[in-house]
Amino acid sequence: MANETCVLKDNKSEKFEHALKVIDSKIQFLDHQTKGIVRPLLSETSNAEEQVGEAKSDSPLSLQAVEQLFLHFEKHSRRKKLLLHLRTLLNNDNAMLVLELLTDDQLFVFSEEEIHYILDIDLFKKAA
Repeated sequence: MANETCVLKDNKSEKFEHALKVIDSKIQFLDHQTKGIVRPLLSETSNAEEQVGEAKSDSPLSLQAVEQLFLHFEKHSRRKKLLLHLRTLLNNDNAMLVLELLTDDQLFVFSEEEIHYILDIDLFKKAA
């Protein structure tokens, strides 16, 4: 019986570690995507010719490029915030559920409150 308990604990801690690595790699990938989108916009707009009738600006970016940057940052910031929140809620008991949420980016369908509710083990135990 004691051996089975040790095996279960080891298995849970392995799943916990795996879930942490997946979350961290997704965060790192989001950062990489952000850098990949920003660099081309900066290089394109620095070589762009001035538009006739357009007011001069201190920014090397056009209004359309700035809007695109803001939309990109908003989307990626939301995703990164959800991943960081998920990381704080992760424990040995919910590691499999977290891995399921990370599969096919199902996590990003939910809000922060919904994720907290889904992963609330105490609430789950009370319901059972």
